[in-house]
Amino acid sequence: SWPEFTAELDQLNFGGRLRLPGQGYDLSFNLVSQEIPYLAIGNGEPVLMEDRLSRVGATYSGDIGELGAYGAAGYYKLNERGIDDWVIQLGLDYSWLIGEYDSRQLIIQGEYLRFIQDDLDMTTLLGLALSDQFSDGQLPGGGMPGAEMPANGITGGEIFSARDLFVLNISTGLDSFTNIGLALLGETENRNIMAAPYYTSDLGGGLEFRLEGSVGLDSDNEIETGISAGMTYYF
Repeated sequence: SWPEFTAELDQLNFGGRLRLPGQGYDLSFNLVSQEIPYLAIGNGEPVLMEDRLSRVGATYSGDIGELGAYGAAGYYKLNERGIDDWVIQLGLDYSWLIGEYDSRQLIIQGEYLRFIQDDLDMTTLLGLALSDQFSDGQLPGGGMPGAEMPANGITGGEIFSARDLFVLNISTGLDSFTNIGLALLGETENRNIMAAPYYTSDLGGGLEFRLEGSVGLDSDNEIETGISAGMTYYF
């Protein structure tokens, strides 16, 4: 891809994937290099900058009995800053039918993500999310823990400077067009925890409404709250 319609080779984003699906599992190997924005701290304030992120890794998904299991392991490097790290992600999910006539599906999903060397942190994943939002308006599947979970609700406070992240997501559909959910997030370094409820509704014609909230407890035992609403048009 050519960001901002440039044809300069050093600004070219590129990637490749080898996918090896089998009976009961899906394995893939990935290589990606792309320009991303990232948050740096300057004079005590967050500053949005750019760097090239190179990634190589593998992903796996399959079943353990009635549980869905998935994971990823890879190597990340910010080329201009010369910082690299290894990252792992493990997840489990389960769903069952509820309501009258078993008409609604309830999904519960748990994930753990960790940067092994403690050289990179969750701001790298935020940069990936922002990069994809700028390009096509959607979060990258598997790029952040719980692709269906709210992105805005976890961008505040100390939780995005963490080296690891626990996520528990519970969601269900109220009808064919409306979904509600609650994401619980935590990290071990500063012992931050956050609850982020969300509501999405497909209004038809490619128009989606999303309402998100967040309540978090930081390392100073101070409570942070937030709310956001937005409309997205897909075409």
